[in-house]
Amino acid sequence: MRSAVVEMTEEFSELAVVASGVVSLLTFPLGLAVPGYLYLKANRPEGSEMSGLEVWTAILGGIPGIAAVELAGRTGAKLYWVAVVLLGVLGFLAFAAFLTGAIGLGILA
Repeated sequence: MRSAVVEMTEEFSELAVVASGVVSLLTFPLGLAVPGYLYLKANRPEGSEMSGLEVWTAILGGIPGIAAVELAGRTGAKLYWVAVVLLGVLGFLAFAAFLTGAIGLGILA
């Protein structure tokens, strides 16, 4: 019986396996889904068909990233990162507007 790490490193790079372990530790207990997902993919033939974008979306995106990859594959991974970038830009713009006084917290006072 081969170990889970050996099976995962045959399909994915060592960096991806280590990154999934780090993510699982930093986001415990929900982060355990990431190495579990990669382990399941390593045991199935479709795991070798995953692109690097799909693998890293699953690792860095956690459960939403896994869902995007499972639902739409590479297209889902691209859409996931477009959404992340757009939300980041909108958050930055909202923060900048708050700092410049364009929007205030007068409603809360």
